[in-house]
Amino acid sequence: GGDKHRVSNCLSNIANTLYYLGDWERAHAAFRESIAIDREIGKRAGLAYGLSDLGTLYCHQGDYSAGLAVLEEAGVIFEEIGDESGSAYGELALGRGYYLDVGPEQEAERLLRRALPVLRAGESHEQEAEALLTLGRLHLQRGETERARRNLEQARALCQEHNLYWQWPEATLRLAELALAQGDAANARELAGQTLEGIAHGGCPDFGGAAHLVLAQLADQSLRHYASAVDSARQRSRRIDLARTLVQAGRYLRERAEAEMRAQGRAYLVEAQAIVEGMGLPPDAQSDQDPGELSGATPASS
Repeated sequence: GGDKHRVSNCLSNIANTLYYLGDWERAHAAFRESIAIDREIGKRAGLAYGLSDLGTLYCHQGDYSAGLAVLEEAGVIFEEIGDESGSAYGELALGRGYYLDVGPEQEAERLLRRALPVLRAGESHEQEAEALLTLGRLHLQRGETERARRNLEQARALCQEHNLYWQWPEATLRLAELALAQGDAANARELAGQTLEGIAHGGCPDFGGAAHLVLAQLADQSLRHYASAVDSARQRSRRIDLARTLVQAGRYLRERAEAEMRAQGRAYLVEAQAIVEGMGLPPDAQSDQDPGELSGATPASS
């Protein structure tokens, strides 16, 4: 039992490291092996945390049905063993990983607001920052800019105080998007630059494509930034964010005068639609809709 316990812990650490490195296939395998051992030896808390992490990875790759199944199983286990901190961890994963993308966004907000005080009380600084960042994004999507600013600035302060280098690019990106929404071009440009710099110094690389999208809407060389956005999103991003990046780049290129660029734009839009359909989202999430409309849709029944 003791040996298997240690092996399970090692596998879980390896899986999380592989996730940070973007090695999805090997991360999946390590998570599943760790989870299987935890089931065998009855290590229920470890099992629930492992399921939460695996569900986050599924959602990152756009497999929302699988993600929801394991995240809900994790929530049941946390509740059965009376682990309040674990429940908050699972609620963060479910709200941020699943409901933020699939909707309804009210459920994402409910879960995040329930988890946040527990994460804060437990000094889970990384998870607290992620909850605040997700709430900020939800408010920004609704046009609630002052509420978004409060959440995002709190998250940035946490990143600065506790050296949360992994979460830093997301904090600066969301503030860049807020500045762009408010017409503050200079601040948006500076913050997008900070996002790319943070990624270069070891921060989460998921947000490079979105940072280039901000710059594309500000710069004279928009074509270069749209190309960089697509390249960056292909290298590493949430699957749904790759689709959104392709939509924005495709819509821009589709309006260009050059036939080759228009053709590339149409190809990006077709690719985006294929990604959306591959994630189990319904056909009416059209690739030429506004990028925000690629979220908040219910997965098609399997």
